[in-house]
Amino acid sequence: MNEFIEKNRRFLKFCSDMARFYGLLLLGSTGIIVAIFVILVISCSMEPEMLRKVIRTQTQTLSRMPIMVFHGFLALVVAEFISYLLVREGEPKWILKNGDKIIYAYVLFNIVMIIRVFSYMSTTSALTIRGLYDLIFFLVLGLLGGGARVLMWIGIGITLKKVLPTIKESKLLV
Repeated sequence: MNEFIEKNRRFLKFCSDMARFYGLLLLGSTGIIVAIFVILVISCSMEPEMLRKVIRTQTQTLSRMPIMVFHGFLALVVAEFISYLLVREGEPKWILKNGDKIIYAYVLFNIVMIIRVFSYMSTTSALTIRGLYDLIFFLVLGLLGGGARVLMWIGIGITLKKVLPTIKESKLLV
C-alpha cells in the first residue's frame, strides 16, 4: 500500500486538490445561489405578484441545494481522506473524522427523497394505464436504483469508520 502511495503521490495530491476544489465550489455556489434568492425575495417583497413569480421560477433551483451541499461535503471528505493517506503522521481533520455521519445524513436524505417521489407517484399516476406504467417503471428502476445507492453509501460510511483507525495504526508502525 505504501509503495502504491509513493509511486502515485503527485497524482493522488492532484486528485485531492481537485476534490477539495469541487467541494468548495459546490458549497460556495450554493451559498451564492441562496444569497441571490434572498436578495430577490427581499427586493420583490413589496410586489406580491412579482414575489410569487420569483418563488415559482426558483423552486426547482432551490430544490437542488441539499444535493449540492451533500455532494460538496462528500467531495471534501474524499479530499481529506486522500490527503490523510499522503501525510506520514498527524490526525485526520474534523470533516474526515465525521465523514461517516455526513454520509449517513446523505443516506437519510436519499431515503426521504425516494419515499417522497414514491408517495407522489402512487397518488397521482395510478389512475391511467400510462400512470400505472410510470409507477411500475419507478418501482423497478427508482426503488432498485435508490436502494442500491443507499446500501452503497452505507457500506462506504461503515468502511470509512473502520479504515481510519487502521490507517492511523499503520502510520504509527512505519
